[in-house]
Amino acid sequence: MKITLIEPIGLSKEEMEQISNNLKDLGHSFTVYDTKPEKEEEVIKRAKDAEILVLSNLPISEEIISSCKNLKMISVAFAGVDHIAMDLCRKRNIIVSNAAGYSNHAVAELT
Repeated sequence: MKITLIEPIGLSKEEMEQISNNLKDLGHSFTVYDTKPEKEEEVIKRAKDAEILVLSNLPISEEIISSCKNLKMISVAFAGVDHIAMDLCRKRNIIVSNAAGYSNHAVAELT
């Protein structure tokens, strides 16, 4: 699989290297971008060949999804998916996963 981490998700360089090595050992291609793209055109350029996109809160519009002909999955490293064009994902059978429950304990302690 061609996996693309399209924006930083708060992991250290060492953690990213370990993940990258593990994925490559399993036969996957893993591309990491360590800056947040400023424009949708840059998102499309980064994402267009990916089969799996990994991101945090970067908006993923219908235009972006439509430009990703091989996209099979979007993995959101945080809880919400309201920034993803879910209707088009459903139509194209693109799996969208998230980190449900991310930080629930910490949030509960603050309320």
